[in-house]
Parts: sequence; C-alpha cells; structure tokens
Amino acid sequence: MAFDDVKRVRVGDLEVAFREAGQGDPVVLLHGWPFSSLTWRKVVPGLSAFARCIAPDLLGAGGTQGDPARDHGITAQRDLVLEFLDSLGLGPVTLIGHDSGGT
Repeated sequence: MAFDDVKRVRVGDLEVAFREAGQGDPVVLLHGWPFSSLTWRKVVPGLSAFARCIAPDLLGAGGTQGDPARDHGITAQRDLVLEFLDSLGLGPVTLIGHDSGGT
C-alpha cells in the first residue's frame, strides 16, 4: 500500500485515519496542528526504506473527525495516540513529532 492510501482503524468511538509505508521497526509520525498525516509525504519515501512508517491523522485533523464539542487538547490527543498504537498491536515504537505533534 502506498503512503497516499488512507487506512482506518477503530479506536474507541472514532475511526482513526492513517497512512503507512515500509517494513521493519515501526516509526510513528505525528503531525502538528492544523495539519494531517500528509505533513510527512516527503519524509516517508526515504525513511520507509528502513522502517515501517505509520502516520495517523490526529483528532479533528485530516480523516479523523469526531464530535466538534469533544476535547481536542494535548491530553486527548495523547490518549488517542496510545489507543491507536494498541489497536495496531504495536509495542515499542520510535516516535517523531512535528510542531504540536511533538508535544
């Protein structure tokens, strides 16, 4: 599957959209606000030669939409990412964040 293709996984009451490319040890790429997983489109081709690159759309961004009244703060984003990793059955990962995704 190409990085341009969007996958979805159920995380609690949400469907989290994500993009994935490559094989090997997982590297999770977190975008900042108000961006999406496409932030990583120029990084993934080189990185995916060595790693499994996984880039979710965080809550309220890209293809991961929920109730606009829902908390979209840093703690809610953290919880979503942890549940996302669990839903994919991932153990330890390398985490790379851009902008507020680094928080």
